[in-house]
Amino acid sequence: MRFIIPLLVLALFIDGCGSKSPTVVGQAGPTTQPATTTVQWGLAGISDVPTLDPALASDPTSISVASLVYGGLVRFDQHLRVQPDGASHWTISRNGKTYTFFLRRNLRYADGSKVTANDFVAALDRALGPEGPAGTAPFYLQLIVGSTSGTKPRGIVAVNSSTVRITLTRPAAHFLSELAFPAAFVPQPTLVSKFGTSWTDHAMGFGPYMVNVWRHSRYLTLVQNPHYYGGTVAPRRITLRFYPQRNAVTAYDRGALDVVSGLPAGETLGSHPPGTQRLPALALDYLALNTSRLPFKRLNTRRAFAAAIQPGVARLTMGASVFPSSGLVPSALDMPLARWSASASASTYLARARYPHGNKFPPIVLVLPQDAHLHALARALKLDWFRTLKVDVRIQPVNATNYTQILNAHAFDLALVRWGGDYPDSQDFLGTQLGASPYNVTGWSKPSYNAAVQLADSYSPLDPRRQTLLKHAAFVATRSLPIIPLDEPAVTAIIRPGLQGFALTALGTIVIRHAAPAITR
Repeated sequence: MRFIIPLLVLALFIDGCGSKSPTVVGQAGPTTQPATTTVQWGLAGISDVPTLDPALASDPTSISVASLVYGGLVRFDQHLRVQPDGASHWTISRNGKTYTFFLRRNLRYADGSKVTANDFVAALDRALGPEGPAGTAPFYLQLIVGSTSGTKPRGIVAVNSSTVRITLTRPAAHFLSELAFPAAFVPQPTLVSKFGTSWTDHAMGFGPYMVNVWRHSRYLTLVQNPHYYGGTVAPRRITLRFYPQRNAVTAYDRGALDVVSGLPAGETLGSHPPGTQRLPALALDYLALNTSRLPFKRLNTRRAFAAAIQPGVARLTMGASVFPSSGLVPSALDMPLARWSASASASTYLARARYPHGNKFPPIVLVLPQDAHLHALARALKLDWFRTLKVDVRIQPVNATNYTQILNAHAFDLALVRWGGDYPDSQDFLGTQLGASPYNVTGWSKPSYNAAVQLADSYSPLDPRRQTLLKHAAFVATRSLPIIPLDEPAVTAIIRPGLQGFALTALGTIVIRHAAPAITR
């Protein structure tokens, strides 16, 4: 996701790990009634699943269902950590460019046919070929050698029937996180030849479920994959139904649904039905300051504007739709960072910037997307700056297209940005918003910052030196204040009390832990 308000990924994953509890609103409710094998799932704000072709899955709903039906080499757990999926384990070469994946023994599709290394190669080639441009493969798989050549990628090879080797153009520790998205998922290879253009109505892979019945724009029923490598999953059947936003909550209130997801990022409910859950999203709301021109070219001007913002202004303005910011990296990534703190008053910093009492301060504009929550936050910031610095900031909401163009052209003074993570790795925030990245709209860059981020990506994902380097880069950027983090938008779902094994994640995903029982009512 880039500079506009992101539609956070809403996906459904299977997880065999423990749970990190979100905030739960409402009463626990009865949990002692008999178990059922079917879960009714309400997808809010949509009328159908746009596609079940994993090569084309780029919207939240399609990703949701694809993540239940198919599998890839790796997957995410509830904490957004990469875990083995079709591959039982892998190795990374010393130069960080070659990944060798070893498939699980007896890995099978839902029809019982065997999964081979050639199937993974074919699926990745297809996603990067003519079938894939409308999907996410050009982004998530762009580091694979040959992926942008328009021909069969040379960096994807079946070493033997149970081994896949992927070679990258450069070391990239975040690659495994990218590989866990649907662009790398594997559908059963004979579906197209058997069913033609309607093959996705019969979708199956080696994921925990397969399509049973798809009545377009009415409902989609999934049933267990009897050959799933993870064993028997709960529930045995999931029926997904489509609702307008508020209608889904109403259906839940009257007992017709067990789960409601697809609620907009950062939204809160007028009421809090039992089982409402909220987590900080893998996203940030922040102020971007254009450091390439006055007045924010001067560090002390940036310090003055940061010091003038009242603590917790986003939460005071937007309420339960946001969580406090933890710094340049969302708290979901579990990388605690020190935040900048003022050592002088805001007015002192402004005087040091040669604008005492706001004298001769040039007219400036705060641009932002057309979003009611962000507009309320912008008005609160404007008031803080006027009260403390005697500086009047004009607020300019713009449509998404113009907003992106303004930021890309660096044609702004201040911008209110909501940035949603493309993948759960600190590199997606530190390596894209600042420094040498083409997505850096602030104009701020430092050789030491760029070197730290680049070197961090050359280490293996779990090498402690990588975390150290990324923390150093964050420290350098925090001192320079090209970005002022404000909050982390909330993701919201409703999971009926007693529905065990289901959990909300920072991606807005609902995780089904396959070791859990089905549901008690």
